Amino acid sequence: MKRILFLSACTWFAINTYGQNAKPCITHEVMENYLSHHPEIKQKLQAQDAVLEAQDKKAAADGYQSRTLLSDGQRSSNNQTQATTYTIPIVFHILHEGGPENISDAQVLDAVRILNRDWRKLNPDTTNTIPVFKSIASDVGVNFQLATTDPSGNCTDGIVRHYDPHTVWTSGNWSWYAYTWDPTKYLNVYVVKSINGTAAGYTYLPGTFSSGFAADVVVILSTYIGSIGTGQAYSSRALTHECGHWLNLQHPWGNTNSPGVACGNDGVSDTPITEGSNLVCNTALSFCNPPIIENVQNYMDYSYCSTMFSAGQVSRMRTTIISNTGNVGRTNVVSASNLIATGVTSPQICIPVANFHATTRNVCVNTAVMLSDSSYNAHPTSWNWNCPGATFVNGTSATDSMPQVSYASIGVYAISYSATTSAGTGTISKTSYMNVLSSTAVYNTNWVEGFETSAVPGVDWSVYHSPGVVDWSVTSSAAALGAKSVFIDNFGSNSPGNNSILQSTSFDISTFSSPVLTFQMAYQQQATTNNDIFQISSSANCGQTWQSRWSRSGSGLSTVSGTNPSPFVPTPSQFNTYTVNINGLFGDADVRFRFEFFADPLGQGNNIYLDNINLFDASAGINSFGANNNFNLYPNPTSGNVNLDFNTTEKTTIAVTVNDLLGRTVETMPQQDLQIGKTSLMIGEKQQLLPGVYFVNITLDNQKFSRKIVVQ
Repeated sequence: MKRILFLSACTWFAINTYGQNAKPCITHEVMENYLSHHPEIKQKLQAQDAVLEAQDKKAAADGYQSRTLLSDGQRSSNNQTQATTYTIPIVFHILHEGGPENISDAQVLDAVRILNRDWRKLNPDTTNTIPVFKSIASDVGVNFQLATTDPSGNCTDGIVRHYDPHTVWTSGNWSWYAYTWDPTKYLNVYVVKSINGTAAGYTYLPGTFSSGFAADVVVILSTYIGSIGTGQAYSSRALTHECGHWLNLQHPWGNTNSPGVACGNDGVSDTPITEGSNLVCNTALSFCNPPIIENVQNYMDYSYCSTMFSAGQVSRMRTTIISNTGNVGRTNVVSASNLIATGVTSPQICIPVANFHATTRNVCVNTAVMLSDSSYNAHPTSWNWNCPGATFVNGTSATDSMPQVSYASIGVYAISYSATTSAGTGTISKTSYMNVLSSTAVYNTNWVEGFETSAVPGVDWSVYHSPGVVDWSVTSSAAALGAKSVFIDNFGSNSPGNNSILQSTSFDISTFSSPVLTFQMAYQQQATTNNDIFQISSSANCGQTWQSRWSRSGSGLSTVSGTNPSPFVPTPSQFNTYTVNINGLFGDADVRFRFEFFADPLGQGNNIYLDNINLFDASAGINSFGANNNFNLYPNPTSGNVNLDFNTTEKTTIAVTVNDLLGRTVETMPQQDLQIGKTSLMIGEKQQLLPGVYFVNITLDNQKFSRKIVVQ
């Protein structure tokens, strides 16, 4: 059967870790998209395919003896010498945003181990190969080895990490292949978080692009790398499959990405015509040409019981390496001079580029937190930690790769770290790295925030973000009430795919019978395709773990209908009020909240505004005075007195006390009645406040509110 050659951008699929079936391969879509713009390439590939098929027929007639390492069946029938073994330098580019897609070096090394095991036919499950194919199951005679010299001649371990939102990957964006090392010298593997939504990996047939084109790579999901970490054994052969395409193999059923639909072939004589298998391991399949059994155990099938390459497939791949047919650098990549240039012949040991991370950067006092080496460019053999203010706990020490530390006092602490190999030592120091928090909450009454006098960041608010992100900040350009709110400049300054976190101080809501969080928010899409996300989370353990409480995205996030091609600046009426049910936090004495914005990774969105955050006990009710935040404390911080202004629409009884951080009352204003209209009181007029942090506790009728002030 004559096969129509296609562009291979194959995706390897299985039942993913969420228990859902992935959609079919994206080969057909990518093929149609690329070849529709390059018909001359399609003609070239078809001509190339005809040559390869002719070469395969001749090799088959010769018993595949000239261009393949011999199968077990061939070895048993003759004593011919095995062919040359080739080595391919490989480099892994890990694109990540600091999440689990930033897989460990160990997971990458495990992936290389599996790749070499499969390609050299050292996989133990060859015993499962059914007899009809066991005799042709063959050793490819190709080893993959991590490069130890980069294109500039620098020492490397062949694992390169890139903080990049394009880890949410879309095929066909040629500028995204920005990290490719010369593909005529290295096999580049891009490891990413997602591909086109649900794909798991793809590559292109050699000859698709001109020599050295940056897209001549393998792109694969981080969860399909290796069998440890985020990887799993069932999906660990995805790289085995994709590298087969990289050396010119097709799917066994031919020119579609739809196994199990139509019979076809891959242009290799010893792989039978087949319709292929999709997530089903039927080793007795004989649908296309009964009683001939079809090779569902082939690595290029989707059966997920793969154990082998055939002798004909091995011949085709080795032909690609040694011939000019569709080669595009494959001969050079295995050349002796290139193996020297890429550090494969004489591997280097590099000095580590030291780095580390903690299981959390927010921790309560006297609570253990684990530190871990995340150095790159080398694999350290010794470690040394310097953690001022901390104690090493749980039997760990400063010379462990993963020590545990705890802090006895609240504060912000630096950590220094050194990683060493026989080549030398790399060091790194991170200031203001560990944020140690009190497990005693700052506020224990109803709380309101309108950002009229609060600084962001400031005493009540912290901000966290990925590198290069615009933070939440106070603005006077829009507000739901009053004159100010906080916002993200997501129209022109924020980068797609980044996220910004506004994190609150702590609250004791253990006495609240029905805790409720309300806020006002304004947002309008720039385009209908925008998928910006706004999420609210809570933590009851000093920020070590967070639980999502409320989330909106895309058009569901909009408070204004339609789109706005200009930077969004809302009017007060364009703010919506939302209520977050936080009854799940009932009884918690140390709660924090995060207001987190995720910018659409695929395009620029628009600005978002946040105002009038209220935390209160719904069972006690809350009057419009507290909910609308109609009181003001200013200046704050202050070097003298603080004004407390009210604007009431009804008669209200008020009492004010001022406490220091130890809970001692330093000033009291007796209970009094406020008349309708504006009233001003002054804090610090009768009792001078020394520099420090104080809490102004306001009782309005039967409700209590707290605000923090800073005296400098």
